[in-house]
Amino acid sequence: MLWARILLDAHKRSFNHMAEEKSYQVIHDSPLGQELSEDECRTLLDVMEVRRLKDGEVLVEEGAEDNALHLLASGKLAVTKSAVADHSFKLHTMTAGELAGAMGFVDGMARSASLHAEGDAVIYSLERGAFETLVEQHPRLVYHIMRAITRTAHTALLGVNQQMEELTNYIMKQHGRY
Repeated sequence: MLWARILLDAHKRSFNHMAEEKSYQVIHDSPLGQELSEDECRTLLDVMEVRRLKDGEVLVEEGAEDNALHLLASGKLAVTKSAVADHSFKLHTMTAGELAGAMGFVDGMARSASLHAEGDAVIYSLERGAFETLVEQHPRLVYHIMRAITRTAHTALLGVNQQMEELTNYIMKQHGRY
């Protein structure tokens, strides 16, 4: 009986270590971890909350104040925007490794779109308050996280600019006709 308990405890420790390692790897492989050391990834992981969503569950509603940065660890999230008469349309489908809420995390503005799970999803969320606790003891970590957020926002802006250019070219070729 004692051996069974010892083996069970060893198995649990091994499983927890594997789960921790997987969590570390999610951070390390994400845009947030590009410039971080292993210790910095683990420090960041310590202040992040893990959320598990079922299919259709809402992470964030459009118009809500949500001061968290979200990293999609696994699964998919639909990014939707409200339209007329209680209808919405999908802007994007997020996949593992993508960040959501970067600008709201920085500026505190209400969310411009909703995020819904498409199937089961795991999200690592970093609340602004938890992040701010790192400023004094881990300034290098904070600096690199802010660089990652800026890179993410810049990449999104470049994508929007490219779509606008393509739309303008299409309209010009059609001479304003649909």
